[in-house]
Amino acid sequence: MSRGSVVRREAVRRSRRTGTAVFLACTALASALGADSELSAQSLFSVGGLGSPVEGLDARARALGSVGIGLPGYSFYAYDPTGAAGVPAPLLQVSMQPTWGVVTGGEEDQEFRATRFPQLSFAYPVGETGTAFFTYSAFLDQRWRLAEADTANLGGEQVLITDEFESDGGISQLSVGWAQSLGETLAVGAAAGLYTGRLRRTLSRTFSAEDLGVEIPPYVAGGEWTTTGPRAILGVRWDPRPIVRVAASVEWSGDLDVEPAQGTERGAQKVDLPIVYRLGGAANLTSDLSLVASFSYADFNGESSGLGAQSSEGAEISWGTGLEFTALRILGRGLPLRLGYRAVDYPFQFEGSSVKETVISGGFGYAFAANDDYPTALLEVGVERGGRTAGAPEEEEFWRATLSLRLSGG
Repeated sequence: MSRGSVVRREAVRRSRRTGTAVFLACTALASALGADSELSAQSLFSVGGLGSPVEGLDARARALGSVGIGLPGYSFYAYDPTGAAGVPAPLLQVSMQPTWGVVTGGEEDQEFRATRFPQLSFAYPVGETGTAFFTYSAFLDQRWRLAEADTANLGGEQVLITDEFESDGGISQLSVGWAQSLGETLAVGAAAGLYTGRLRRTLSRTFSAEDLGVEIPPYVAGGEWTTTGPRAILGVRWDPRPIVRVAASVEWSGDLDVEPAQGTERGAQKVDLPIVYRLGGAANLTSDLSLVASFSYADFNGESSGLGAQSSEGAEISWGTGLEFTALRILGRGLPLRLGYRAVDYPFQFEGSSVKETVISGGFGYAFAANDDYPTALLEVGVERGGRTAGAPEEEEFWRATLSLRLSGG
């Protein structure tokens, strides 16, 4: 038997024995990158392997530092079922969100990047005071790639190998609901829906043909999982004065079930998501300047056992505030300018430390077409500069842009 055949059989045998273990450890490896590793498209601060948190917010909410509730005017989010109450015409809104970031603190800086579509919403007024709506928004993103170079002892010789881990998928929220105006100052709303998603993870190991002296096909292993779970949300909005707005919502989620698809043997997971409370409001400081503020709270104590080794039993607390200036006009159309600040304490850990995020943001909007004071074609732009830290050497800094297009009429 030739040396090439022996080495080939030894490489395949060892790859099959170690491939599954390496594949199952890919999330841990993503948080322990070495100098010869490369990561793209995913934050290191992932929720126990389920993914990086993504919120279904538009550019206006991002620019104002909002958690997605209590904004003045018509605000349309999965977290605020009263936001669509009173819209005068059918409305369609879609957002796109590119992100660029860098992880510092290790032996070598690591870049990550992604482009997501965090929000798709549709609302249709029914009768004089009701609005039916549909939302499809992002929840957790699981798109990333990790490449790591190493050596392995095959047949008594050190051979260069390259492991590539790739994850493609995510978890989204799909909801249908109703918003009802109750007079001039009060509105209520409710929505129900599902968490839904699909995840595919692949490990491929390639061997250096130069070291082996023979070409060996790469070893490939992987799996696929589906995610489902119910959700429901109730909300109320009160405008005690024309210049003041207050809104609140309560979101319930059932078990988030992660199930292996046919042909995948392992990886079933069940996560109990907590109730989320949100409160927001806005007030006019002058006729052209508004102050907004919002807050959300979710208690993961006793609920996070399904999140994996990176989880902790704590609360997710998010708050933000911002200013909107509406006096500026270009070509006869309003050009509102926005500034915001937001902070998030996540309930999970990274290498034993709590994860915190802070963001400074800004943006603007422009109505290309309007009917009286109601915009029928509106472009919103939000830009954020933020960072995440967990007390560990690794820190993240990122730029995030959100573009939203709203069309209304009919």
